[in-house]
Amino acid sequence: MTLLKITGMAAALTIAGAVSFASAAVQTIPGSVNTPDINVSALEISYDATTDMFAADNSFATVGQWQESDMTPSVILTNPVIDIDAVFDEMGTVTSGSLTISGALPMMMDEVLLTGTLLQAGADSINIQLLWNVTGGSLASFYGNGQAITIVAGSGYAGGDFTSDFDTLFTGTSDTRGVSVDAPAALPLMLGGIAAAVAFRGRRSAK
Repeated sequence: MTLLKITGMAAALTIAGAVSFASAAVQTIPGSVNTPDINVSALEISYDATTDMFAADNSFATVGQWQESDMTPSVILTNPVIDIDAVFDEMGTVTSGSLTISGALPMMMDEVLLTGTLLQAGADSINIQLLWNVTGGSLASFYGNGQAITIVAGSGYAGGDFTSDFDTLFTGTSDTRGVSVDAPAALPLMLGGIAAAVAFRGRRSAK
């Protein structure tokens, strides 16, 4: 997956816990792995640039898939429903966001599979990436570090430009995968390390 690129180390934490970057466009989010993965298709994905409101959901029955790991085959997920509501601006600065995925695994009844609150919004020319703090659901334990990233795409997506509206009209797809890198936590630690190195050099120069 695309790795995070920080230009000139210009970054700031928002009150909501998201990461915003001083650049012309929303940045990508690092760390997505192939599995675990909940796949849902036929999504309507929309963004309103005036209100900064993002939404993704499927309003009619589709078939999805669940894959626990790279070593296990995927299984059919029946009656999958994904509901994403978020508010973030053209820089990716998050105000709020929630995720709910439900459906029925083989030999099981419909249930809530995964819930989360939004930490960070990212994008590139093909996909929109949403980083979640996992808060619940029957599959939450498979997301080992307590985070998940939903990768959504569809016809009509504006290719990383959140200064104008777009709507995929039920052509969207989503994969909610595990995350190997805790991006929001790692970034301030990395910046803190750089500041410490600069301070150390300053002390050495003063001697």
